[in-house]
Order: sequence, then structure tokens, then C-alpha cells
Amino acid sequence: MSLKYQELLAQARKSSAKMSGSDTGSSRLANLGRSSRGQSRFVDEDDDAKLGGIMGKKRSGKSDLESMSEERDFMSRAFDKVQSNNEMMTAALREQDKAKAMKSAVNNLDRDTTSEGDLNFLSSLAQSESSGNSKAERTNKDGRKFAGTLQFGEARLTDARKALGLTFSMEEFKNNPELQEKIGAWHIKDIDKAIAALGDSSKGYNKNGLRAVAHLGGIGGMKKYVKSAGRYDTKDEEGTYLSDYYTKFSKI
Repeated sequence: MSLKYQELLAQARKSSAKMSGSDTGSSRLANLGRSSRGQSRFVDEDDDAKLGGIMGKKRSGKSDLESMSEERDFMSRAFDKVQSNNEMMTAALREQDKAKAMKSAVNNLDRDTTSEGDLNFLSSLAQSESSGNSKAERTNKDGRKFAGTLQFGEARLTDARKALGLTFSMEEFKNNPELQEKIGAWHIKDIDKAIAALGDSSKGYNKNGLRAVAHLGGIGGMKKYVKSAGRYDTKDEEGTYLSDYYTKFSKI
């Protein structure tokens, strides 16, 4: 059976009496817990702090499993942070590419054929709709949203996307004045085609007046207005009638 630490210490103290002078000096230091070389040979068996220093590294109170778990958590957080940064950079690059593609597509839209009269009408319509504020937006009681200088709704923007081969959200539309301008030019040309398709039915009506009616009530509403000789006269949420817009814009 192995000797206990206390028994070993007792034997060492007994042996110190038989040592030479220099050995005795070292032994006295040892009995105080120090060696002549400045390192402990023996320590007080009742001093847990010193005994722990000799027997092994002082523990933090956490198990090896807990420590390993914390290290894994730290590495996971570091990896997640790097991955998140990479995803953010990738998303930013995609947005830049998307913006470049949109700018290229908008630049390719035909705006040169817009006449001075068309531009004057669009300018007046923009003042009436939003005071010329490209970032203007509103939401009707039924939840429909409208944005831009001409206050286009989602339905009309969908028409524009299909006709022009573009992909954009209403938010992107609101923040892109050049896109708004070119879609406005397409909007008027599209309305003019619908007016022309009415043939003789549209004779006697002011073109700008019908354009304004179509903008307020949609192309379908404009056709009903003409074919009913003005009896179909619905109004928007703000109380503006089709006939109000017809009269107002016929003066341009």
C-alpha cells in the first residue's frame, strides 16, 4: 500500500536531523515550504491552495465538457459572423448589379419621340397628382398603394413591366425619377392608342381631357366615359370625378 502524503512528510522531517549542514539548511527551508533553490519541496498539508499548485493546474470550476462547449460556441459565433459578412457583401453586389441592369434598361427606353405637348401634359398631370414630388406615396382605404409623381398603382405598374420588359418593385419605382419619367411617357402613348382605337366615338372630345380621364379612371373607365357620353362619371377616393379631370385638363 502506498504511503500517505502526511507519512512521507513525517519521514522527510525525521531524516533532516541526520543531514549535513548544507542539507540541514535546505531541509529547514523545506519545512517552511521553500527549498534553497526557491522552489517548494514540501508544503503544509493543510494548505489546499499550495497543495493544489503542486498537484496540478488550478481548475476554473468548469468541467472539460463545459470548456469544450464554450470553445465550440465561440468558434460557431466567429464562423457565423464571417458568413453573415459574406452574405451581406454578396447581397450588396447583387443590388449593384441589379441597379446597373435597371439603369441600362431604362436608358434603352424610347423617350425621344415624346412631343413637347406630351411633356407639357405630363408636367401638369404630375403637379396635380403629387405637386411634382417623385417620392410621393399614398395608401387608399382599400389598401391599394400609389407612388411617384403620377401616383401609379400596382396594377398600372404591372402593365408597364409587361410592356417594357422590366422588373422592379414599387419602392424601386418611387426612388428612381428617371424610371418614373420614362414610364410616364409610355403611359401616355398607351392611353393614346386606346383613344385612337375608339375611332369615331372619340371625335368631339379633347385629347388631353380623355388622357386625364384614363389616368384617373383607367383606360376601361375612359372608354365607358366616352361611350356613355359622360354619364359614366365615377369618382376616386378623394372625391374627384372623371368629368372634373376632363374639364381641368382639356384647358391645356
